[in-house]
Amino acid sequence: MESFINKIYNISIDRFLFNIPLLDYFAVQEDGITVLPQESFFDQDEEIFINQHLSFFQVKQMIPNLPEVKNKGSFHKHDFYEMIYVYQGKVTNYIDSCQTVKELNLKQGDLCLLTPNAAHQLQVEGDSNIIFNILVKKTLFQRLAQEILSHDNPFNHFLINSLFEKNQEESYLLFSKHLCNTIDQSVLQLIKEYAETGNQYFLKLNGYLMILFSDLLTAYQNYLDENSIQQVCHPKISEILSYIIENCSTATLEKTAEQFHYNPQYLSRLLKQYTNQSFSSFRRQIRMERATYLLTHTDRPIQEIIDRSGFETAYFFRIFHEKYHISPLEYRKRFTVL
Repeated sequence: MESFINKIYNISIDRFLFNIPLLDYFAVQEDGITVLPQESFFDQDEEIFINQHLSFFQVKQMIPNLPEVKNKGSFHKHDFYEMIYVYQGKVTNYIDSCQTVKELNLKQGDLCLLTPNAAHQLQVEGDSNIIFNILVKKTLFQRLAQEILSHDNPFNHFLINSLFEKNQEESYLLFSKHLCNTIDQSVLQLIKEYAETGNQYFLKLNGYLMILFSDLLTAYQNYLDENSIQQVCHPKISEILSYIIENCSTATLEKTAEQFHYNPQYLSRLLKQYTNQSFSSFRRQIRMERATYLLTHTDRPIQEIIDRSGFETAYFFRIFHEKYHISPLEYRKRFTVL
């Protein structure tokens, strides 16, 4: 067995043991579905976490005295993206989509991308399967998606819906190996880098993740072509969202409308349609995400970060505390990745 598989396996065992008390403490039930918290997967400074899916039988073999885990095998969901990749064997992924359970049978080389809050359950038979879970926080996914959104492509329809959790029926994408023959290589590059360095070289991990996204985009286009499917999406919405994200510190509804030659009221309705948010709410979300990124990834002074994010100082401190219940300085101390 390749060394990176052993390393990921050991990471998975260690994190599983660490998670047992956290799951009992943090996990909650919502309409019969277990809601798993970020804290039980990501360290404070992580935006990517990769592990091997462990059957209870596998863990029991390694740790005979392991206590029973509550709700094992039940549907669960979480507030981050997940990619399930079948390196060896097969797995069945059940997805609860709008009160209809869909059964996805994944074979070797298949990859399933799940959006945040997609209720799902994995069923693995036997102990010879090797299934990797690639978990990505929404903040990182959004930064990487910004580059994709800046170009007109069919993946944008899915990205927009998933980033703003607009359409529960589109809670996953399934990529078969034949749709893009380089997906395997891209996934394994990412997994091997993580096994060797963890999140120490996050820029390199982000680069491999972007390469994987590029391959998924190719696969998605091939899927649409194979099935003669046309994605219906407003022709300018990707450019508009990309423009607001890039210019969040200075963009206003009026400036943005003028940039794209729209009436401000029409633009406001368009944004509401695609993001479920008003212009000001969407801009505030992007500004706050930029501010938290600069807090944790740079050593710039807090006042400079506030200015670069487009906030008034007093307003920033007030809404920051309302959202995170700590000060920006404390947030930096806890979550910095420098």
